Amino acid sequence: MNRRQLLRTAIATTVSMVMPGLAQASGRFHRDGRAHELDALARRLRGFQAHSSLHSHDVGAIRRRLLRRLEQPPFAQETLADAIRMIVASDYLEQRHVEIDGWRVSEFEYDLLILSAWVHQKSESSHASPAQDPASARVADILEIREWGPRSICIDNRTGIQRSGSPGIWVAFEGEAPSGIALLIDGVVTPVALGNNTLSARIDPEKDRSIMAEAGRYSIELYDPFQGVRQYVGTCVVRDAPGRSKSGMGIASSVFSAVDDWGPRSTRVGKPFNVGVDGASVLWVSTFCAPQDTMVTLGDQRLEATVGGSVISAKLINPHLLNSPGRLPLRIFDPITQESVYVGDFVIVD
Repeated sequence: MNRRQLLRTAIATTVSMVMPGLAQASGRFHRDGRAHELDALARRLRGFQAHSSLHSHDVGAIRRRLLRRLEQPPFAQETLADAIRMIVASDYLEQRHVEIDGWRVSEFEYDLLILSAWVHQKSESSHASPAQDPASARVADILEIREWGPRSICIDNRTGIQRSGSPGIWVAFEGEAPSGIALLIDGVVTPVALGNNTLSARIDPEKDRSIMAEAGRYSIELYDPFQGVRQYVGTCVVRDAPGRSKSGMGIASSVFSAVDDWGPRSTRVGKPFNVGVDGASVLWVSTFCAPQDTMVTLGDQRLEATVGGSVISAKLINPHLLNSPGRLPLRIFDPITQESVYVGDFVIVD
């Protein structure tokens, strides 16, 4: 088998066997973007990185050129595998190809191999020389940060809790995250998972007992170990809840700290109370720690709740609740643990 055949076999094998998910799901393009697909493909192409003509190129420009072609119609709506086959065929029909030592490849294939050679060269150099100590990394911008959180976490209930049951820090950003990016939490390198312009670090309390385990202020930074660069994101405050609420069974809550105060506690029939800018009545509950997705109920009606700092605000959506005198129990509820805490009775008088 000659080098030309080897090349085509390598690409065909990559897109049809090594990455079956990409070859089958065109919807992934709209969710994650072709940039992630292209980089993953470049990492999986092997065996052609040694040729001298594949080095000393403007890799950034080549990568942008590849992406532009993948994002042009009709290729943008195809799976990665089908898009590559169509682009390569188009290159040959239009005589866009490159000669290397007597063998010929399309321009797209050649650009893809350049990107692959650069990815593997960078990977090999990073394995040959370990990344520097994060403490000695220089300070510089890595990404344009749009938002991050949570900015405060409670030791008792970890309001940064993720659905997996472990607390986490997330950062939303613009642009493209560099390979190997991580978070520094108080100087400790923490691996991250990349999503749609978002990265998140999951902290396992059982394994990472030293990370954010005590009350205090913890610096959050982005860290690029390959470039030896760090970027300050913000400071997360870990608070120590003074006590816990009691659930309906009289058991100490695992998520809610004790309710310090709440109000208003009463109103007259048909009369709105603590009216907000939109005209709706609003109840508030002061508790040192509460999950961000806390729910609030008044009687059998769910209110529109918002958690801000140590205060839960709950908007009365159905004003008809105020049309009759009576006592309505106010409760806060955590949808993850299913814990419900009785706050008090809201009284409606004649």
